[in-house]
Amino acid sequence: MKIVIGHKSPDTDATCSAIVYAELNNAEARIMGPLNKETEYALKKFGAEPPKIWKGEGDEFILVDHNESEQSIGDYSKVIEIIDHHKIKIETEKTIKVHVEPLGSTCTIIAQKHFEKLTKKQAGLILSAILSDTIVFKSPTTTKTDIEIAKRLGEKIETNEKEYGLELKKAGMSLEGMSVEQIIKKDYKEYTLQGKKFFIGQVENADLKETLNIKKQLLTEMKKMNYDYVLLMLTDIIHEITELLIIGNETKIGKVFGKIVKENSITLPKVLSRKKQVVPQITKQFS
Repeated sequence: MKIVIGHKSPDTDATCSAIVYAELNNAEARIMGPLNKETEYALKKFGAEPPKIWKGEGDEFILVDHNESEQSIGDYSKVIEIIDHHKIKIETEKTIKVHVEPLGSTCTIIAQKHFEKLTKKQAGLILSAILSDTIVFKSPTTTKTDIEIAKRLGEKIETNEKEYGLELKKAGMSLEGMSVEQIIKKDYKEYTLQGKKFFIGQVENADLKETLNIKKQLLTEMKKMNYDYVLLMLTDIIHEITELLIIGNETKIGKVFGKIVKENSITLPKVLSRKKQVVPQITKQFS
């Protein structure tokens, strides 16, 4: 059995790239955890079934939207291919196919390679992933290629990409019915730097007040987590600002961004991207 699988805490790009690439390669898509509201909305809109949760099955694996072991299946001996848009941090026992580009979304890579083969359902899923990862083209990770591909996909499914992008992000920002733990783990990545375990999560919303109102509860729950550092980005995508909550060596993290930490948080104007504006800076400090 050939499995296409995205990273832990699956987001829209990881999930949609797995679904579409599996369909294009006679394989089966899997996810490594429950879907968030945004991804559920995209799948329902375009009539796609959620992939099954991975339970260890598979003879060969294609990794999409990640390559780091902390975010993956653990055993790379069965990995035959990687498609990703993140920095490379992997060592394999054999030569495998790797396609990595500095684009806003893994799905942009898949669309470039297979645009003419895409059904309307697949095009809708790919478009959803691009709009999600680029925050409707506001993220600094956005490239001209992402915008051009998204426009072509919008034309293919007869949808205005920017209008749908706002619709998609709005669907995913609701915190209604979620516990504090679920909010923290809504979208996160794990890293190991200098032997220290990092948890870096992100919660997107249209107004910081909603999440700042529960800041104390968030910090209390973050302190219980088994990591050396727990960082949570509360990102207002409308006003383009992030409040970064910090558990760990607050002073050291504050220095990374040239800020003084007050009440376990710092304010980062114009910061929207974990991948480009937070992780590289922390990696440099701890390398």
